[in-house]
Amino acid sequence: MSDSNKIAAAILDTEMNFIFGNPSMCSRLGYKLNELKKITVFDILRFEDHIRANHAIDRFLKLGIQPEVTWRVVTGYGHSTQITIQASKECVNGKEYIVVIALDNTLKLKTDNSEQNEPVIPELAEEFNHRGSFDVNILTKELRWSKGMYLMLDMEPGEVAPSFNFQKRYLRPIDADFLENAIYDCYETGNEHEQLINVTLNNGTKKYLNIIIARNEFDHDWIHGIVIDQTLTVFNQKRIRQSEQKYRLLTETIPHMIWTSDPDGKPTYINHYGLNFFGVSNDDLMNWNWFDYYHPDESEYLKSRSKEIVADKTTLFHTHRFKRFDDEFIWFQVTIFPDFNSNNEVTSWTGIATDIHQLKIAEEDIQYANERIRALINASPVPIYSIDLAGNVKDLWNPAAERLLGWSRDEVIGKPLPHVASSDRAEFRRIAKLTKEKGQINRILKRRNKKGKLLTLDVTGGALFDENGEVTEIFVTLIDITRSELNKRKLEKSLREKETLLQEVHHRVKNNLSIIVSLIQLQSMNTKDLTDTYNLSEIENRIRSIAMVHELLYKTNDFSNVNLSKYYRKLIKSIIGSSLEGDITVERVLDIQLSAININQAIPLGLLLNEVITNSAKYAFSKDRSDNQLYLAIKEADGYINVIYKDSGPGFDPEKINDKSGIGHQIINALIEQLEATKEINTQDGFSMELRFKPRKKGPSATI
Repeated sequence: MSDSNKIAAAILDTEMNFIFGNPSMCSRLGYKLNELKKITVFDILRFEDHIRANHAIDRFLKLGIQPEVTWRVVTGYGHSTQITIQASKECVNGKEYIVVIALDNTLKLKTDNSEQNEPVIPELAEEFNHRGSFDVNILTKELRWSKGMYLMLDMEPGEVAPSFNFQKRYLRPIDADFLENAIYDCYETGNEHEQLINVTLNNGTKKYLNIIIARNEFDHDWIHGIVIDQTLTVFNQKRIRQSEQKYRLLTETIPHMIWTSDPDGKPTYINHYGLNFFGVSNDDLMNWNWFDYYHPDESEYLKSRSKEIVADKTTLFHTHRFKRFDDEFIWFQVTIFPDFNSNNEVTSWTGIATDIHQLKIAEEDIQYANERIRALINASPVPIYSIDLAGNVKDLWNPAAERLLGWSRDEVIGKPLPHVASSDRAEFRRIAKLTKEKGQINRILKRRNKKGKLLTLDVTGGALFDENGEVTEIFVTLIDITRSELNKRKLEKSLREKETLLQEVHHRVKNNLSIIVSLIQLQSMNTKDLTDTYNLSEIENRIRSIAMVHELLYKTNDFSNVNLSKYYRKLIKSIIGSSLEGDITVERVLDIQLSAININQAIPLGLLLNEVITNSAKYAFSKDRSDNQLYLAIKEADGYINVIYKDSGPGFDPEKINDKSGIGHQIINALIEQLEATKEINTQDGFSMELRFKPRKKGPSATI
């Protein structure tokens, strides 16, 4: 290629610096080779074409899309000319180069005077660049095709003799008119013409061809045409436009701020969301300065980070604030990443910003709440810490835990619980498992602190679960009950001593009352008066009813719960046995549902029942009757104790009871008053009595 004078060829690097140019290229550009190596493509392009060229070159390097074929250049001689180019990328020793073949459309090759009059563009260049050429003589209407023209139209070279009308059959009417008009205008005025036209081949295939029409400088009767196949380029451009439209539609509709910028960070595009947020238009991007929209507290940091990512070509992930059109600063999650060319050079930047303002405010609120909770935990007098299921301390170990257990926070974070000995590990795993299953657990445990002191601890653990139901950590609170347990043991010991003493007191009282009963029995045995004997017997029963209470109290190990049914059954049996004469039998029906009663009420009630049962035995029961019955019910309902007593006797007239014979009734009334009870007595058809009084909750601790 370098030895061919027919083909102007050059080699460039990806920075568009000339690496090599063959003699034809050097001649047409007006530079010697050593001079050509010192310049770039942009040095020969007209200034107004720089932006367009930069864009075309970028697309070629990134996407392989051929740049525009014709460019206006200024040669080293100072002349302006047009050059048609075809470019390709080649890789040599791992480095990428660009090979350019060019045709100067102003300086045409001189037509050969031979009879063949070969086409202007060499066949080698045509095959390489997928193009063809034709020459038409205006006077004779002679039309000549190059080999490339046949190949471009899917025909064998020489298959048909080309004609002007034959050539037009492949064209749309509008394109045929352009071609005819361009040829005649070029013949008459010398003006060059260029147009992208659409052709349809015999097999229905459509192609896009770029046609350049120019007059032969040496023979004006001949018009020269260059035809370049741009089908692939057009299709690629369509796909790119469609892709860009989809991308633009996407970026304009999603609720995120999206922008692109040049390598220096100057924005080239901001989507609709971003423009509305900042309150600007596309025209404002020319004078855009990102730092006008940063929060003052973050501006210096972001300026430094921007320089770093530009220098390091790295992606930026950051959370910061942008100033909205109303001067309010809004939090965004920002990602900025670079776009590279084949030489790993940044060609542009793309940024995506997501509004996280509400989330950020919520996070700040949660953080504030967490700080308050942590301050509360740290100020709490209750030791609190958090652990995982394996027993390793997480991030919580408050000062109260340090004071109680002796280990500082720095000594325990991330390590196993220091106060759980190896011998306690199995127990700990069981407790952790129960905490996971139940969510919360409470245990009384013994642990040693850092100084080796044995502590009794009331331990409560609560599990924190994640969205999958897995335990993330366990919060533990400790209450030191070492002193309380010691005091409890002292109180239990004291209570046992007092119970033993009280039991002994009741035993002695019962024994003393038994002695009194024995004395009364001796007196009764030496008394010949039956009335005195009966009166002494009544006194004996009254004392015995009191003694039974004390007997039951000292025989039980629980002074607060005594079997009342047992007491009253024994009391009734004793009274009936000592008061009835002969073979009188009495059915005893007991319904005692009250299990305990205060001693200050138990003794008066026992004495009261002693009186009424004694009266029943004396007056109600007879050996001539077979239906002798005694009924006693004691129940508690609605906060009251209800006592019902009945016998099956004939009843009596309460008006006939005088003071002497009614002493028992006087005792009954006195005891009812002592119980603060309401009474309802019926003496018709037997004797019945109903009492109702409130149980006493205060007084001596012993109850029956």
